[in-house]
Amino acid sequence: MTKKILSAMLCVLLVVSSIVVAGAATTDASSTSADTPYSFASQKLDEEYGYDGNDLGATYTPEATTFKVWAPTATSVTLNLYTRGSDNEEGADELGNYDLEKVMDGEKFTGVWSTIVEGDQKNVYYTYTVTAANVTGKKTTTKETQDIYSIATGVNGKRSMVCDLADTNPDGWENDKHVVLDKS
Repeated sequence: MTKKILSAMLCVLLVVSSIVVAGAATTDASSTSADTPYSFASQKLDEEYGYDGNDLGATYTPEATTFKVWAPTATSVTLNLYTRGSDNEEGADELGNYDLEKVMDGEKFTGVWSTIVEGDQKNVYYTYTVTAANVTGKKTTTKETQDIYSIATGVNGKRSMVCDLADTNPDGWENDKHVVLDKS
């Protein structure tokens, strides 16, 4: 009997704590002011440079790899290629740098930067060096960063990696079927 009472009390406490947490989250969200310079600037960026494409990151083919990144406040973007995921690995070397160009829609900048590197880039690691103004436009910084749109990374996620996902599939993967369970 004691176990049933304790179990019931724990269930009640769980429900009450869930309600309190959900209420606090709603209160916090509704009381947070959206009238900051950063919120206005980010809204303006979304309105001006919203991107609906699904091709950001590294798009690999054996003939060439296209690199695309959404960076509307950037004044320049450079692609850096490496042999390894970190400089501490054996055989680590820099393979070169490529300037990305603004992707235009007629006369209008889309917010996307792109470059194509010819040749088979599979398993090559890369980063971007981005020079950009912060969202209020008052300060410019330059940072090297991995690609937030990447599908594979090196050691500690510091560098992205060009990956051919079809090569990662185990034997017979294309014959795999979804198992439907009987709901009875």
